[in-house]
Formats: sequence, structure tokens, C-alpha cells
Amino acid sequence: MDTPLQTPTPEKRKRVGSARGGRKEIPIEERRVKRIVLRFTEEEYAELKHNASKSGRQLAVMVRSQFQDLVQLKKPWTAEQFRLCRELATLSSAMEALARQANQEGLTSLGAEALEAARKVSRYLDTCIA
Repeated sequence: MDTPLQTPTPEKRKRVGSARGGRKEIPIEERRVKRIVLRFTEEEYAELKHNASKSGRQLAVMVRSQFQDLVQLKKPWTAEQFRLCRELATLSSAMEALARQANQEGLTSLGAEALEAARKVSRYLDTCIA
């Protein structure tokens, strides 16, 4: 006989389609894959991932060199020290933006690294300014 239809859990599926023409359910995993496939070919996605990690590494190297420059300088601060602080603050916000972009593209490990580096920069700046 007829068996009752099992309804999927709401967090696993999303309803799409028109209200009139019936609705079609697409699993979340399938939606993610379709979004990536529609936006990038496999080669483009690999290149994007490579470029994002490369720019993240370059940004981290810049931050590290700025740290070393600032650590070597002593108080009272000069115009050069304030310039370095401004650059560090700019790098920190750039790393936060990189983290957000990486997370949006599904590169969560890179996003986490960039966010952690940005937090370290912010904490360091707080101790320098205090």
C-alpha cells in the first residue's frame, strides 16, 4: 500500500521553485557544488585557492617584518613608529578581509589562519599603544 512520505529535516534541504509549479528540494551539499561549478571551473577554483593562500602568506610575511621593525623601536614614539602602527592596523584589517573572503570561498583553514594573524596584530598594537 501507500507509505507516508518522509519529509527531510529543514537544515538538510532547502525548498526552491515557484509557489505555483510545485517545489523541488535540493540537498545543501548539491547546492554548494552547483554554486562552485557555476562560478568557477575546476582549474579556476584551484588557481583561486592557490592565489588566496599565496596572498595570505605574503601578507603574513609583511606583518612579521613590520612587527620586527616596531619591536626594535623604543618609546617615546617617533613619526616613523606611528607610520608603522598605521601600516600594521591596515594589514590587520586587510587580513580580516582576506579571512572573510577565504571563508566565503570555502577555504576555511586559510580563513582561520588569516583571522588569527589579524587578531595577533590587533593584540600587539593594543599593547604597543597602551
